[in-house]
Amino acid sequence: MCGGGSIPLEGAHSLPGVFNLGGDNHSLAVSNAGENIQSYSSKKTREGGTPYTINMSAVQWDVYCLPLRDACVDHIVTDLPFGKKIGSKERNMFLYPKALKEMARVCRPSGRAILLTHHKEAMKKALNKLRDHWRFMETRRINMGGLNVAVYMLVRTDKPYVKWTGDKKQDETVKTDPEMDKEKKIESVKQSAESTAVTTEE
Repeated sequence: MCGGGSIPLEGAHSLPGVFNLGGDNHSLAVSNAGENIQSYSSKKTREGGTPYTINMSAVQWDVYCLPLRDACVDHIVTDLPFGKKIGSKERNMFLYPKALKEMARVCRPSGRAILLTHHKEAMKKALNKLRDHWRFMETRRINMGGLNVAVYMLVRTDKPYVKWTGDKKQDETVKTDPEMDKEKKIESVKQSAESTAVTTEE
């Protein structure tokens, strides 16, 4: 969800001694972030007269299954999908709890998450489901291009992360992704149509 990498780039600029890792599930976004990293490094090299490499990398990943070890991240900063231009509010009700649960896995105890969103209802429900893993600190309201958005500041609790076992009683945050449901239904219709066509030809 890093998009072009503006948040990790700002972090790397403000705190050069800290390694920043940005990720997105879209290859184009990761490519754009890589270009921005190169552009920033080239600019700093020209200004300083010596080779400069920014302390940041961009990777393609799925927020539902991050390629990171448990409790290896100190801080998480991101703007979550608003459900307007990208995705939908319906899907956010599935995405937010799943994303926060995976963030809880990779974030160390007492680590922090700073999350910006316009879909406050989805965030409140997600935090309610994951209150054992995330402690709510405060919310700051800001106006972003005419939208009344909120920045949530969370702290990771000491509660150990337990991987989902498939038991619905053990993990109430697991739902069916509505977008994936639609894709499966479309694929099922296509397969049914192809099967009918083959049967007719025979």
